[in-house]
Amino acid sequence: MNRKKNKKMLVKRINLKSNTYDFIIKDKCTAFRIIESTKNEKCGIKFTKPNQYNKLIFYIGIFFRENKKAIVLAVIILLLTYPIKYILDKWICP
Repeated sequence: MNRKKNKKMLVKRINLKSNTYDFIIKDKCTAFRIIESTKNEKCGIKFTKPNQYNKLIFYIGIFFRENKKAIVLAVIILLLTYPIKYILDKWICP
């Protein structure tokens, strides 16, 4: 028997008084309920769907926070392999 996963959705929470926003992650049905209930808010907190740019920036930030060691290691390896390859091709094995 397959169990259905609850899909997660990014929701942008806007504080209208201080004109700031942050992001929260909710399951899809709860997120749509929250967005619909605060659609016509004039003061307080409003929830909306973020645009594609905000989603991309948020998920890139999470990726870099979780994978710092792997990214640094990959950059170091790339920076070392090209000079070594150049040295081998140019002077050692012409």
